[in-house]
Amino acid sequence: MKKIITILIFAGMIAVASAEKKNVSDVPNPVPLASNDEAKKQTKKLNYFTVTPNTADTTQMVLSKSKYFPYLCYIPTVAIQIGTDLGGAIPDLKFIPKTFKAYPQMRVAIGLRVVQPVTPHWTLSAEINYKTVAMNADAVVENMHAWVPDGLGGHLDQFYSGQAKMKMSFTMLEFPLYFTVKLGKRMRNKLHMGGYAAWMIDNQFVTDPTKGYIGTEKPDYVGEAIPMPDPKISMDFGNVLKKWDAGLCFGYEYQIISRLNIGFKLFAGLTDIFDKDVFPNDPKINKVLEYSMKQMRGTFVISWDLYSPDGWLWDYKKKRQQKQQQIASMF
Repeated sequence: MKKIITILIFAGMIAVASAEKKNVSDVPNPVPLASNDEAKKQTKKLNYFTVTPNTADTTQMVLSKSKYFPYLCYIPTVAIQIGTDLGGAIPDLKFIPKTFKAYPQMRVAIGLRVVQPVTPHWTLSAEINYKTVAMNADAVVENMHAWVPDGLGGHLDQFYSGQAKMKMSFTMLEFPLYFTVKLGKRMRNKLHMGGYAAWMIDNQFVTDPTKGYIGTEKPDYVGEAIPMPDPKISMDFGNVLKKWDAGLCFGYEYQIISRLNIGFKLFAGLTDIFDKDVFPNDPKINKVLEYSMKQMRGTFVISWDLYSPDGWLWDYKKKRQQKQQQIASMF
């Protein structure tokens, strides 16, 4: 009797084991549970790559969506920003007068930025900014040669030596596009490299001679020049300025907290601010000054993320709690 009972118990154990094996085999692709080490790795990826996985294998699924640029499928960040610019248009270095005092006029600039992750350490950013870059300056020049529009399609040759005041203002829509590399263990330090284009909405550039000599020919010495007339001649170049600009931009940014960043960018123009075809009656003359002037400015900016992988700013607390619960479920 005992032998029969033992045989029946042994047969039942075999049947149960076979059933369990059959149930497991019915699953087409069983998902292995993540170990503690794997979960920690996923948590690290979660913090660095701004991906929110529901399970340990979700990150792998997300990364496999794109073969060549897998990180392009990451959710972009949308931020508003505010700042100010210091700078303006400056001559080529060899033409900058020895006596040149600049007085930047600080104006508020506002904008919108979209940041798209490309790799764990690199992002691609695009901005649109509305700003006014203004500067006043005092200078002492010697035989500055200018071709001043006469209002009839022609020009007047002008040579000036003496003191002058300059006023310039450029109101624009600016479109920077740049790559960013994240540095440091927590990747809070960021370096920017790229370019920009700008559409000029309103331009002003006026030079007012204050004390000196003016003439229509370059004098051998100051005594040959004609004394400046009274009232003084004001040279307004506003009508011969370009409506667009383009150049390079470089910068540094630091992430203070999760959504708050502060940074500085340097914009260096590559094109002359003056039009070339400004004298239709004198096609041989294709410039206004004997030297070119290019935009050069520094921008201080503070940005705040409205939207990130955690969701909209007003949903941040709720999303953060869900994110913490998802991380906890990995362990």
